[in-house]
Amino acid sequence: MGISWVRHLIPVPLSRECVGAPCAAANTAAAAAAACADTRGVYDRLARPGANITQGARPMPRTAAIVLATTALFAASPTPAQPAAVAAPPAGETACSFGAFVTETDPAGLNVRAGPGTAHKVLGTLPPIRHSRDEPPMSAMVEVEVIAGADGWFKIRGAQDNDALIEGPQRPMFKGTGWVSGRKLTVKSQASSGRQRPDAKAPAVMIGHDAMSFDTDAFVGSARLAGCSGRWALVEYGPIERDDDSGLEIKPAAKAGLAGGRFRAWVDRLCALQETSCDGA
Repeated sequence: MGISWVRHLIPVPLSRECVGAPCAAANTAAAAAAACADTRGVYDRLARPGANITQGARPMPRTAAIVLATTALFAASPTPAQPAAVAAPPAGETACSFGAFVTETDPAGLNVRAGPGTAHKVLGTLPPIRHSRDEPPMSAMVEVEVIAGADGWFKIRGAQDNDALIEGPQRPMFKGTGWVSGRKLTVKSQASSGRQRPDAKAPAVMIGHDAMSFDTDAFVGSARLAGCSGRWALVEYGPIERDDDSGLEIKPAAKAGLAGGRFRAWVDRLCALQETSCDGA
């Protein structure tokens, strides 16, 4: 009775020997069936009424047969495709062109170096975020132009304070060309979709619904620059401090390889003005 039940449950008859190497190495149900085809006649005989269980190969226990059949079925099922991770920045130094803001809070300022890395000499510094005497205080970041990127570092020039946000004289700072770490730079994007690569036709991995764009204080304050290509910036965000983030859709690809709460995407429509929008420029 038990052998007949197993035979009807499993389309392909299986032998005890299949618990070993032949079937363990099978990658599909078809391969498993081929490996066990030599036992078909044995099980056909065992399934007939009055069959002598001592004739031919020893029958495989019901539990082992079920386990092996299930393994074969799972092996035959297609593996779900893994989401493509967000594309890394191009290798080597890459030309870029957009405005960014310095997020340094250390009173000593942000070092500007002669090359992309801490091994290069310091050319000067950029002052930290500036706060007004208003209540609540208004904050303003040093503004820079990004002209290239390499290995998480960015070549900048034209650093300046924003007089429209906070009145007062320009603070002393390095205004020439040099390199700073992307961990101390942020950008303001008026896009409503972040892409898997720097291409408007690339899949969206970060989507702002209900007219959401990535130029609010929550996005700018949590962002750091990770790469660039032309007028596109690879930005890592998070965790986002928002009262309601239901309008933000983040695909698994944007989170791949990052710490919890963080995500990244390529964004364009970068705005170099802190105090207002750029109307999509």
